[in-house]
Amino acid sequence: MMTKINTSLVFRDLSTEEWSELLSNSANVVVYEDYTCAPANVKIRRCRLDSVLKKEVNAKVLKELISFASVEIDGTPLMEKLKFEGAYLWYYHRFRVYYSVREGYQIIEAVKKHLKTNDFLTVYSDDNIVQRFFMGNNSVDVISSSIIGTRSKISRLALLSFGIRFSFRGIQSRFRIGKVRKRKNLLIVNNDLSVQQKKSNLSYNPYYADLLSKGDSKDWAILRFNPFPKLDKGISNWKKEEPIDSDYPQFNSECVLFFHGIKNFRQIKKINQFLNELSEGKSKIEEALSPIHKSFYSELIHLKSSSKLYLFQYICFRSFFEKMRFNTVSTISEHSSNERSILDAARMNKVHTIGIQHGLIAQMNVSYIYGESESKYSPIPDHTIIWGENSRQILTEYSCYTMNNTEVLGQLRTDVIYKMSGSRIVRKIPGGKDNAPVVVYTTQPQKDEAVRTQAALAVIELAREFPNVQIVFKLHPAESKSYYKKLLRETDEVLLFTQEMDLYHLLEIQSVHITCFSTVGAESIYFGTPLITIDPLDEDIAHYKENGVAIQVKNAEELIAAFDNLMQNNFESTLDTAAFIQQNSHKIDGKVADRYIQHINSLN
Repeated sequence: MMTKINTSLVFRDLSTEEWSELLSNSANVVVYEDYTCAPANVKIRRCRLDSVLKKEVNAKVLKELISFASVEIDGTPLMEKLKFEGAYLWYYHRFRVYYSVREGYQIIEAVKKHLKTNDFLTVYSDDNIVQRFFMGNNSVDVISSSIIGTRSKISRLALLSFGIRFSFRGIQSRFRIGKVRKRKNLLIVNNDLSVQQKKSNLSYNPYYADLLSKGDSKDWAILRFNPFPKLDKGISNWKKEEPIDSDYPQFNSECVLFFHGIKNFRQIKKINQFLNELSEGKSKIEEALSPIHKSFYSELIHLKSSSKLYLFQYICFRSFFEKMRFNTVSTISEHSSNERSILDAARMNKVHTIGIQHGLIAQMNVSYIYGESESKYSPIPDHTIIWGENSRQILTEYSCYTMNNTEVLGQLRTDVIYKMSGSRIVRKIPGGKDNAPVVVYTTQPQKDEAVRTQAALAVIELAREFPNVQIVFKLHPAESKSYYKKLLRETDEVLLFTQEMDLYHLLEIQSVHITCFSTVGAESIYFGTPLITIDPLDEDIAHYKENGVAIQVKNAEELIAAFDNLMQNNFESTLDTAAFIQQNSHKIDGKVADRYIQHINSLN
């Protein structure tokens, strides 16, 4: 008979005091991922969550996510209980809740695996789902941080400063409303995504490209949406409004929220009553739910503050659209909570809502995958413009999209490619190595921090193995250099870029492209260069391996071997680029924006 032991599992950072107590009471300590640093001269066992376990959990939680909308409580669909004046609260948090529950269940499954060979486990974790799951379990003691559950204080100065700036932006934009009152088409530009890049000394938006200039300025208008900052961190993270290079009249979200917020201020009481009823009925509702569905609902109720914000935005924009004459509202981030509140408000006023693809569409992308039964709850826009037939096939086969509400028109950003010369122009990379092969690694703020770190370390190891190659980290707009700098040694010469060079200029001069599942991986293929994907879980989220357009590797060793093989063959690509473009981006002919304009105008 196997002798069982007691073990401590660490899934979070520990304080010095916690380490001291832990090491004095437990001889067996397992630290998962890179959650914490052990004191010097202390021997501990480090390990990563099993890749097979992660993959199984991801698939299971996604399946439960899709079925959540079919749940009934006493014969009444749960979704109807989550409806507030036409808006379904579930869809404001679905994406966030999925990743929270997924991460929690990865830890839960790891703990359950350890229970097979241990009499007792001490688990250090701040994950709410893990704590709730093992509550009352005599074999598992979950210890959270002393700071868990405490809220950061918002200083009066930060609150006052935000209030002044918010009011100023709102009042200032009020004078622009007259210019947009009779426009037919409204284009929402999220300030967090509206990265302005420099090309030939002109400022342009890489997500919208020529869509911002090719429409008739008499018919089009731009809403600059500015998400609220996290006031407990001051207002330094509240982005400034950079002017968009467009002839369309522009106004900002603060104007709508300020004036229509005052008009509908009493609605806050009704929103609070709705959210309180959901909290008070939590116990009864959870009795009828599966364990994972119960976790979904608990996380949803926990997000009360953001629920209040999104629903109030919905009320304000609903009031706004009642006064305007828009026929269409379009956005590239239709599944984000903020934009969804605007689209819901527009739909309630019988305005056509349009989603514009700007990233990966795949079977594992929870932003796009919905069950057939969800159609009745309007989880998607009235119309969705997508790049290619491959994406359309996924949407119609694995989600509730149809051939009638999707339109294949191509990828907006490729209009820039058509304008480029087509030949590889050698451009100097600031601070780069002269005459060195260029390898571009496009990063992503992945929800799985362990995979994100593993991939970055693999590329860094590649740079160490090939010092005469220029490795360029092309950072996602939502990322900063600090995350990756901490992974480097002082001797590393890996260059990190945010917006220093235009993406397509980098793709034009690269020899190899590396990513995990970024959309830029597909865009690099337009330039005929080899693509390597780092995929520790072997999920092939972007279907690059399945489509035969990428070399898939799991770790640094495989990455180095794949790159070395490509270098020996002078980085030649055998991919049929023309066929890939036809299936994934329709046409690269410089007329994508024209097709978008024509299609949207046809809906008026």
